Amino acid sequence: MKTTRTIWLWLALLVACSGAFANTARQGRDVPLAELSGNPQPLRLSGAAGQQTLALPLGARETVKSATLHLVATNSTALLGERSQLVVQLNDRVIAQLPLSPKQPEIVADIRLPLAQLRPGYNRLTFAAAQHYTLQCEDPGAPELWSEIDVQQSTLRIDTELQSQAPTLDRLDAVFDPAQWHDRQLTVVTAAQPGANELGWGAQLTQGAALRLRYQPLAVQHRTVASGRGEGAVAGLDPAVLGNGDAMLVGTLAQLKPYLDPALAAKVKSGFLGVYPLPGDARRVLLIATGRDAAEVGQAVAAFAGQHLPRQAELAITGLALPKLAPYAGLPAAPGSYTLRELGFRTRNVKGMTPEAIETTLRLPPDVYGPENSTVGIALNYAVGAKLRADSVLNVLVNGQFVQVIPLDQDRGGLVERYKLEIPLRAFRPGDNTIAFQPRMTPLVTGSCQLYQTENLQLTVFDDSTLTLPKVSHFARLPDLNRLAATAFPYAVKADGADLGVQITERSSDSIAAAWTLLGKLAQKHGLPLSAAAIGFDAPPADRHLLVVGSRPPAALLEGAPWQPGRPMQFTQPVVDTAQGAGWWSRQWARLSGGRTAEAATIANTEVRADATLAGQLLAMQYRSPLDGDRTATVFVAGSPADLARGSAELIEPANWDRLGDDVSLLRIGGAGIVSQRVGAQYDAGSIGVTGRIGYAFSQHPLVWLALTLLLVGLLALVTVKLLRRFYLRHHAGVEEER
Repeated sequence: MKTTRTIWLWLALLVACSGAFANTARQGRDVPLAELSGNPQPLRLSGAAGQQTLALPLGARETVKSATLHLVATNSTALLGERSQLVVQLNDRVIAQLPLSPKQPEIVADIRLPLAQLRPGYNRLTFAAAQHYTLQCEDPGAPELWSEIDVQQSTLRIDTELQSQAPTLDRLDAVFDPAQWHDRQLTVVTAAQPGANELGWGAQLTQGAALRLRYQPLAVQHRTVASGRGEGAVAGLDPAVLGNGDAMLVGTLAQLKPYLDPALAAKVKSGFLGVYPLPGDARRVLLIATGRDAAEVGQAVAAFAGQHLPRQAELAITGLALPKLAPYAGLPAAPGSYTLRELGFRTRNVKGMTPEAIETTLRLPPDVYGPENSTVGIALNYAVGAKLRADSVLNVLVNGQFVQVIPLDQDRGGLVERYKLEIPLRAFRPGDNTIAFQPRMTPLVTGSCQLYQTENLQLTVFDDSTLTLPKVSHFARLPDLNRLAATAFPYAVKADGADLGVQITERSSDSIAAAWTLLGKLAQKHGLPLSAAAIGFDAPPADRHLLVVGSRPPAALLEGAPWQPGRPMQFTQPVVDTAQGAGWWSRQWARLSGGRTAEAATIANTEVRADATLAGQLLAMQYRSPLDGDRTATVFVAGSPADLARGSAELIEPANWDRLGDDVSLLRIGGAGIVSQRVGAQYDAGSIGVTGRIGYAFSQHPLVWLALTLLLVGLLALVTVKLLRRFYLRHHAGVEEER
């Protein structure tokens, strides 16, 4: 009896262990479709044949075990149930058909996705609705023909398992894959006492991984080496320091030799990169970057950050020539014409009455500035089908805002070359801009009980179309955390980061990890590694823009900051009591001139005494650098190194990072959202010349321009009257006027 009980206990333990292993091997989570669409608004399917498509990511080193779509939708009660349906497609193959009933307009369905149809990369998940309100004649664009998919309640669950692999350096893009569903965990291990060299190496490794992830956030951990019973390439390293995810080990050969396999250490005769299965977990990888001295290690980490590596597991780097990049490298900063092909666009065709928009991206310098009348010219080459109704149009939108339109009123259709468009420069923003060409095409023959043709409703935009940039200046109003978040300005004007100096205020692994995490995010926004940045525990050279990360910033670096420990910080709330505040003229002057009336200031100012310890919070602030008044300082500070690491990991999530703004932003760690406020004074960065400065001042304060214009006109009129009177008295004083 006792033996039987023992057997059952061992079986239970075995099942529990196998279940735990399965849980670590597999990973799945419910993802709202809003994360895939990038928009919290419902997907609306309008008209007789409405359609919307989402991109469904899947990592190259993942095996899908199960995939389920939980769909929540609503349809119009005016639909004809026997003729209306919602079709779900995966990579253009139908996987589900759902009736659209007017009696049961709420749809809730669980749909299993066929695993054979899923492929690495970005899969197309399409929702297509056939919607009708009568058995006979109908208007295909009738407003009652609609269905909506709730992207907040609709979720996608994909359970995936990482594959065991024999990694090679060229496959690191698959390791750091933005389409991967598994958590992106990265631990960077350095020597026991990291100095400036180790900080710089870890920063470059983090940036190389973040650039491969493109838009996905990457929060890293820092650990130091420790002796233990390891295996494989790191036979003398304690496996615990490598963490549970992918790992990187960096240092000179002298620092790492006690922890490396002797056969591996013997191979290091120059800069060295090697990638191996993580000891104890072949589904994860370990990257080793080393060399005989600091210069060789620098070559190894720079080679990794450069991203293009050969198909082999180990690489001896005998030399490295980094490109010399001009300021604003990679951006169409110079005035002139660029083809859409040069901007990354490829010729695309769409068809139907309301097809998806044709989009291209224009990336502008982070401090671009032009006069108010500056325009971006587009010479569009496109082809359009024949026999479209005269109200067919091609709408042009910039960042979701309508800016121009092309009438598609040519009955014969055909090829149109160099159609001229002028879009105001002010419609664009620093950094990435989306230009969308949105066709709305209507058949020529429509009406009651008439067959209408839709196969002629086609439009193609060609990639040899050109975009012409005007002459612009480099000028910006700072501080501006939103500009930093969108473009890494001002730290990436020099493309290699030679203008950036980073100070970590304490020798803590959490603080180091926070700095690397933030630098990885800035590299993603810049698009290149900031390899020339100076990073250390001491103040960087004064001639660099300053980035401070820590829980105890030196008082000297906080001189002029909006907040300092132990001092009150005054927030000016943008609330004006219009009922009891200033008069109408004063309010109009404040609105048009960009200022505020004294009465409004008295009502709006609220003094907030900041928590000196910032417990459970991360504070970001930007101001003039105390080391050089022509430079900018940005500080990320929290109450403790642990809070700093957690807060930085949360801050780089798009929902928080994209809301950085003004000169002070406060994140409540573990809470929802981020609060931004302007506290300190603004200053200018860049130069626009005297004429440009005058134009900028008047564009910011139009009422001042109007007042000066009226004053000058009045003075001119007064002088003219006086001169005419003097002329009259001198030449016609004795002449009587004729009656």
